[in-house]
Amino acid sequence: MIVNMSRRGHNVRLRIFILIIVCLFLAAGAAALEEVELPGPAWMTPAIAAAIGVLSSVAYWRTESTLSVVADQEMRQRERVFSQVAAIESLVGADGNLPRVRDVDGTLLGIHPAIPLPPNSDPGLPAELPVYVPRDVDSDLRAALQQAREAGGFVLLVGASASGKTRCAFEGVKAVLGDWRLCHPGRPELLTALVESGADMGQTVVWLDDAQNILRSGELSVATVRRLLMDRTRPVVLVGTIWQEEYGQLTKENTTGDSQGPGWDAREILKLARRFSIRSFSQSEQDRAREIAQVDPRIKEAVVNDGDAARLAEMLAAVPDLIHKMEQADPYGAAIVNAAVDARLCGHPEPLPNSLLETLADYNLAGPERAEAQDDWYASAVGWARERVRGSVRLLTPHGTQVGHIDGYCVTDVLVQHAQRTRLPTATPSHAQWERLIALATPEACLHIGYTAYLAELDSLAERSWERGAEAGNTNAMAALGSLLFEQKRDSEARPWVERAVESGNVQAVRTLGSLLLIENRHEQARPWLERAAEAGDANAMMALGSLLFEQRKDDEARQWVERSVEAGDTDAMATLAMLLLREDKHEEARPWLRRAAEAGNLDAMAVLGDELVLEHDYKTGCSWLERAAKAGNERAMSALMRLPIETEECEEPRLWIKRASEGGDEKAMCHYGEWLLAEGNHTEGYAWLERAARAGNNRAMLAVGLRLLESDERDRARPLLERAAEAGNVHAMQFLGIELIRDGNQEEALPWLKRSAEAGNCRAMAILGRTLLAENEPGEAKPWLELAAQANDITAMSALGILLITHGEIREGASWLEHAAESGNAEAMNLMGIFLLKEGEKEAARSWLERAEKAKNTAVVDFLGEMETALRSRRS
Repeated sequence: MIVNMSRRGHNVRLRIFILIIVCLFLAAGAAALEEVELPGPAWMTPAIAAAIGVLSSVAYWRTESTLSVVADQEMRQRERVFSQVAAIESLVGADGNLPRVRDVDGTLLGIHPAIPLPPNSDPGLPAELPVYVPRDVDSDLRAALQQAREAGGFVLLVGASASGKTRCAFEGVKAVLGDWRLCHPGRPELLTALVESGADMGQTVVWLDDAQNILRSGELSVATVRRLLMDRTRPVVLVGTIWQEEYGQLTKENTTGDSQGPGWDAREILKLARRFSIRSFSQSEQDRAREIAQVDPRIKEAVVNDGDAARLAEMLAAVPDLIHKMEQADPYGAAIVNAAVDARLCGHPEPLPNSLLETLADYNLAGPERAEAQDDWYASAVGWARERVRGSVRLLTPHGTQVGHIDGYCVTDVLVQHAQRTRLPTATPSHAQWERLIALATPEACLHIGYTAYLAELDSLAERSWERGAEAGNTNAMAALGSLLFEQKRDSEARPWVERAVESGNVQAVRTLGSLLLIENRHEQARPWLERAAEAGDANAMMALGSLLFEQRKDDEARQWVERSVEAGDTDAMATLAMLLLREDKHEEARPWLRRAAEAGNLDAMAVLGDELVLEHDYKTGCSWLERAAKAGNERAMSALMRLPIETEECEEPRLWIKRASEGGDEKAMCHYGEWLLAEGNHTEGYAWLERAARAGNNRAMLAVGLRLLESDERDRARPLLERAAEAGNVHAMQFLGIELIRDGNQEEALPWLKRSAEAGNCRAMAILGRTLLAENEPGEAKPWLELAAQANDITAMSALGILLITHGEIREGASWLEHAAESGNAEAMNLMGIFLLKEGEKEAARSWLERAEKAKNTAVVDFLGEMETALRSRRS
């Protein structure tokens, strides 16, 4: 394995050298002045000597300060390098290289121990694992691995414990990628350090068995995974397994929607994976097992003696034997094992220390059992739980890092998942057990426990756990705690933890805060945090910042960050880059980026690519992409599907899907179906579907129905719909609600809604907000909003900005904006331009503009916003 460690500090050392030379020069200069007499007044020599002394002191202080900074930087750099070297040394073999897949023992990768071979079996049979029973998914899995062999990728097997996930994955990797290296990091920090070290990971399989154990801590960032997958010339394949219940929890959106708060990295990482489901053995798999049973007696025992071939993997892992042993346990043995299960359910990583198990076991014992316990009750109970059930299968397995010393115990996954499925809610760990576990756990363990509590929506316990980790100096816990407090609107409490995490070098904390501000449409507050994280190299922050600037139509700035994010392998950034190129009409350049992003699962990219292909009359491929995105809930794709030409045969089925989805109750489909019916002229049925979608909670439909009611002057019915849509985050509903409130003379309530809409990038809201503030005699607050809207080509903003600048003496720039608006066809601007030129004495030019305004039938300012301003002025007078 070739490792390239970066070396920094050359420029800083050069600056220090120059400062030292300056100090020496100044010191020598001061000494020389004492030996010579300068011409001029007598005070000149001591004055110059004093000045040199001051400069020497400043230079010395500056040098000392710079040396301190460099020493701190170099110490941190050495610590990073040492951690990277340690990570590599812990993963590679004696030859300094990772092992080949074909040389690895599968039992070391997480495959459950199997029941033993009976005596006198065929010596040619492998003792460690039974003969593999091919699974139905093998062909698709191996095809995916073969594809990933060329350009890298991530495959994930999802299923229950002891369902055969890990064995299936191992056999597939061995068959397709047997000559590749295998990296089994085990802990997220090892994988992160390995990636940051610059190690050549080309043609390496990264093994993530029981991926939930790595993802739950939040320590593995999606940026790290993307860096692994980005270089297609040196492909890396991630292979993971995960329990179905854990997959559901980790992919569940939290209460803030798409927030980049706790759990966001795990969700984004799982989105990168191509997923394969592993279930009970199918009939065809059972038939294959019966054939293999003629060769391997372990398969025969599992199939014939237990009589349930569908549970073959469980039988081979002695699952029934483990459960039976647990059911026959005495109170003390059961208390110890249940304590281990409780700790795992609460997210405590393994191994579980003796002190923790003994303390938690107390919660599982009744009063008489505690009173009658012998002095050696704990040792006896652990001894019973360590006994082998079949072969090497047991309830508790000891774990140690030193010879002859047990650090703790690992409880079989079988019992943990069995508890998840069979326990009543009242039998889950109590609040007191959680609290005790948090008090006993290490700061690192508290990070994991906090994420488990957070995913279970036990926010108070998550807070307590992360607080304990944060107080002990764990920067990831600080970042998680800050994000949680921010979600709970406890900004003043959140910020100090985020700041502490930032000071400790945790860039993720900065990006998280910026992203959470984005979700709340507080864009101007979000930008400096995102810039700070992006400048520190966080690829996710680069992407978020680029998207924000893209929405604000600051394309040059956006492109800079988006391209850097693309270089880091972010497929969402590829989609945004494509949008920037399309905005410049560079369709051919945009197409490959759209395809790459769409193939990686970006729904907007699928929708835009489909739309592009349809415009080129490639209806079959285009409709396929649109339908795929629409079925995943993408509204852009739904809208595009409803715009497809009716006469085209390839478009018929996707359009019918929208109708069927609407009839099935899909609120997004209802909304787009209703909009299509309106476009087709069927207003009655179209609004009926929109009303159904609005009742189902679709904020886009609420807005559409609300605007229709406004047109019908049914303002009392429209207002609640606009309010619901605005509260749900619809930026256009915020805009129209603001206008309605201004109509009622309620500027105090209107301005916050207009500001939220404007901060979310709504250029029209920026213009309305700016003009409203101008009418309220707040030119200082109005100007930046009018400038943003004018730069985004809002003509009414150009007109208002022009007048504002002219009245404040910036005549040339104001006239330029006013002329721009007038040239764009705005009758109000034409009229104002004529009046301005008339005052400037340019009668002919003024007459021309006034005549053009007359032709536009708008010699006065009569657009809606002008009426609004007039009403405001009349109310004040």
